[in-house]
Parts: sequence; structure tokens; C-alpha cells
Amino acid sequence: MSFGSKEVLRGLSFDAKPSEVVYIAGLNGVGKTTWMRIATGILRSTSGAVLFDDNAKAEDIRDKISVVFDEPPVYPNLSGSDNLRLLAGIRWLDDSSKKILADFQLEIAFLKNRAGHYSFGQRHRLAMAAAILRRPTHLFLDEPAVGLDPVAWRQVEEGIRNMASNGATILLTGQDFELIGPLADKIVILHDGIAFFSGSPQELSKRFPPNIRVRASNQEAVTSVFPNARPVEHEEGLLEIICSSDDEAKSVSLRLQELSVPLQELYVHKTTLKEAFIKTIKEIS
Repeated sequence: MSFGSKEVLRGLSFDAKPSEVVYIAGLNGVGKTTWMRIATGILRSTSGAVLFDDNAKAEDIRDKISVVFDEPPVYPNLSGSDNLRLLAGIRWLDDSSKKILADFQLEIAFLKNRAGHYSFGQRHRLAMAAAILRRPTHLFLDEPAVGLDPVAWRQVEEGIRNMASNGATILLTGQDFELIGPLADKIVILHDGIAFFSGSPQELSKRFPPNIRVRASNQEAVTSVFPNARPVEHEEGLLEIICSSDDEAKSVSLRLQELSVPLQELYVHKTTLKEAFIKTIKEIS
């Protein structure tokens, strides 16, 4: 995909299976939202295509796709109920639909109010509920955690999990690894127009072995034995020793305990998903 002379996406390829939550990550401007707009048929790509079941394109299965971008698509002059009718394409609420609304704390009395009076979080919950009420087989969520308080996010998270358990394919973008990461079955890291990494969050984290973190009364005694020990950023007095495997981490830990130096803190630090992402970006930048 190109915008003028600027090529945003090139040779991007990955797959997403039913009941799978795929987290599409990358720095700002790498093309995550652009790809989502192409996938849902909003933008036309200059080359290539996003294919769904049986090689269908978005326009072929539009009734099976739902998308919510970071700015909730609601009509401010209409009531919440009217928004649901338009966005979800429903005429009445059955018991399962009422449960979805209850899960998002969208009471019938509340839905009678104009959507223009809703807060950002309320509009987001309304848009999410409308997307789920469509019973899509593919749900696209662009920055789903933006602007949501912890309670609202918990409702969105539960809705995502329920949809995935019922066979839907969920594709999300976002920068909040702590919130989105635990939902993901697969993470795809976009860089320079391609999918640099595609695999499970566990596979991404395992690319970076564990390290030992130690705080001692005599740092020089530690660095004399482990010259590769380095200070941990924003953690005064804490040293980090990079290891190549779990076995090496255990060995380093034992050697530290054998030093004749009082240790104030000693633990194994395993790479978080956010740290793995940052390290991956540094590697390829």
C-alpha cells in the first residue's frame, strides 16, 4: 500500500484462525490502522488483498465483519437504542442480546438518551456492543483500550473473550501491552511494511532469555565476578546479568548466593511482552 511516493505496507502476510485473538503491534505510523481499513474494505490497496474464508474479500462477507476504530462510530443526535438498530442491524432484542447489553452496563433507560450526551467510554461501550450484536465471524478493534477506565475495559475484555470462545476471529491493534497482551493468542509485529514477527506471545518472550537482577551492599564484588552486570534503568543500585538460558540463570543465582557479600535483593526477571516488543524493535531499527 502506497500513499504517493511513501510505501506503507509491502509484502505483509500473516494468518488468523477462528477463535484466535491476534494482536497487531508496531510503532506509530507503521500501517496498523491502514491495514485494518484495507482488510475491512474501507480502503482499496494498491496491490495484494486481504482474504477471508474461501478466499472471500471484505465486500463479499460484509455482514460477517464488525469494526470499531479508536473514535467510536456513533450518531450523536440519535438515541443509544437507535444507534444500536443502525450499527448492529437489529430490530428487537432477544435474551442473548439483552445479556450483551447488560455485560456492557447499557441499561434500557440509559439507551433512551441521545448518544451525543455520552462520555467517550460510554460511546466506546455502545460501539463495542453494537459490533458484538452483529454476531460477526471477524471482529476488528483499533486501539480498543483507549479512553476506557478499568471497569469499562473489563467489560470489553470479557466481550472479546466470549466472541473468541464462540469461534470468531478477533484482530486488535494498540500500544497497551499490559491490557491487550493477556488476550492475545498471536502477536504480529509490523515493521517497515512487513510482518517482522508472527507467533504466540510466549514465543516472542522466549526470544529474549531471562536475566538475574541483584541488589548488593557491594556492587563491585558482583561486577568483579560478573563483568557483564549492568545497572537497571530507573532502579538505583539494581544490577542486571543477562543469561542465555534458564539453566544459566539458575547457575548465576547460585554463584551470587555463594559470594561473601550481603544481598539485599535477588530474583530471576523474565522478559515481559512489552519488553520483548521494545527489544525486537531495537534489534531491527
